Amino acid sequence: MLAGFSEALIQGESNYIRFENFCLALCSRVENRPFLPTSRSWDLGRDGRGVGPSVGSHPAVVCATLDDKIDEKTQRDLNRVSSTSTPDRLIYCCSQRLSEHGADQIERSVRGIVRGCKSV
Repeated sequence: MLAGFSEALIQGESNYIRFENFCLALCSRVENRPFLPTSRSWDLGRDGRGVGPSVGSHPAVVCATLDDKIDEKTQRDLNRVSSTSTPDRLIYCCSQRLSEHGADQIERSVRGIVRGCKSV
């Protein structure tokens, strides 16, 4: 019951700042390290970033979207991030329900577009 309720809340979210903050809090909790928000303008494609040592420009970069045209939005986000960053990892969060096939497509896109990204 709680999972269904949480899913409905996430899919019904309409405030992108609140969604980005939720994603950063979740990443911080799951990864047991701080994830910080970036500026609301001129974020260079990064909605958040992990803190800590890294090989690339950042240990982790978070992209978050409420956009329902996930394929188009993913490509725009990844192209922007790849032009500004070389993160060790990229975490892509969306409010849309994804199939395993859809999630795998996003992972392939990340690995193909964002240079130096070792894991997703």
